[in-house]
Amino acid sequence: MPGSLQIFFDPDKIEKIFYNLLSNAFKYTPERGKIELSLFQEQDGSLEWLKIEVAARLLKQGNYNISEIAYSVGFNNPKYFSTCFSEMCHVSPKAYMK
Repeated sequence: MPGSLQIFFDPDKIEKIFYNLLSNAFKYTPERGKIELSLFQEQDGSLEWLKIEVAARLLKQGNYNISEIAYSVGFNNPKYFSTCFSEMCHVSPKAYMK
């Protein structure tokens, strides 16, 4: 059985890759299709911040509703997503979309 692999990366590059993958998934997945995303959170919360950054870009596009974006970036509850987004960005997702 393989052991764990620890890697180091540039957070800005990973954010861009993550955003592009997710944007393409939305763009090319047929209506009612399925997009599956698996993420694992580190203790320092860095992954949660990355999810919010990607969500912010998707919100600005205006192509998806808040619930779709919340689920797509890995949150299980849109209300919790909105709370986290508001705490990190100091504005609600709805206000950010405008």
